[in-house]
Amino acid sequence: MRKLIIDAIRSSGVKVEEVEGESYIIVEKEGEKYISLITPVLNIERLKTFHAATRNLPGYKREIIVYGEIKENADERAKLYGIDITTPRELCSFIGKYVINKILSGEKISLGDGEEKINLEELDVEAEWEEEEEEEEVVDGIPIFLEEVDEREEGEIYPIIKPSLLSKIDVASYLLENGIIYAEVPKESIKLELVPYYIFTYSAKIYVENEETVKTQQGLVCINSLSGDGHILKEGLLTVNSLPDVDKRYSAKIDDITAMEFAREIIKKEYTMEKEITREMGSVTVFEKVKMYPKKIDLKLENIFYYPVWRVEMIGREIIVDGVSRKILKSS
Repeated sequence: MRKLIIDAIRSSGVKVEEVEGESYIIVEKEGEKYISLITPVLNIERLKTFHAATRNLPGYKREIIVYGEIKENADERAKLYGIDITTPRELCSFIGKYVINKILSGEKISLGDGEEKINLEELDVEAEWEEEEEEEEVVDGIPIFLEEVDEREEGEIYPIIKPSLLSKIDVASYLLENGIIYAEVPKESIKLELVPYYIFTYSAKIYVENEETVKTQQGLVCINSLSGDGHILKEGLLTVNSLPDVDKRYSAKIDDITAMEFAREIIKKEYTMEKEITREMGSVTVFEKVKMYPKKIDLKLENIFYYPVWRVEMIGREIIVDGVSRKILKSS
């Protein structure tokens, strides 16, 4: 089956290079290089193995071609890793076209072990293929990328997002200067806690009623792995290899698939709105309210990052400060 798949890919004018001793192939198409895995079964374990082996290959996109069965929602998980999936149904459609063209031209088809004829009735080939309409697209905003500095120390599970409040002295000064507290806080009352956050890059196609163009919004969204709360990040982030005086590190409570659904809802809420537009109709200016909403949202999991949170505990009062944005999360 592998031989048939490779031959079908090559027949479409795509360059294919087989990797000796591996189930991977290198594919060049439309100016992009792909490292592709051909497999009869895709499950979470197989996906994670492929992801770990290929995640640091510069200049390559990644895809998995499945000709048997997809288990454990591995295709959904693959989206988080930025891995394209060719499903068995899509593969059947692609190979079906190749087989038909071969038969019509009177050629035999090689399956790798000699030359064999294939019975078209045994192939589950779709008779119709939907063609997507091309749409004019306007990109709004600049993609935001995480920049990692240095390497994290041994023992740190996740990279740490660099806080804007770096020390307990910074926290105490910030609270005093902004009138949140009115007296000095002992250092021992200030705790630095690291909360695992899922951080996704997103690209959302935003549709506007009665307008032909589609705008694309891109950026980062982060999800608290303890509560499922999250927000869209408005600027890039840096990571550091360590922070002094960390008092507590939490473990993630929700998985990446659940986090992705929370992220999707946050993006929908962010970009679903009404806006007022003006239209010139001859000598008359018409004001009209139209709806904006995201129709397609693509998400890719960048990683899990430790997000710094400062907790200040005083007699009869507790204050929690976002270590990155400096927002007061709780004051009681």
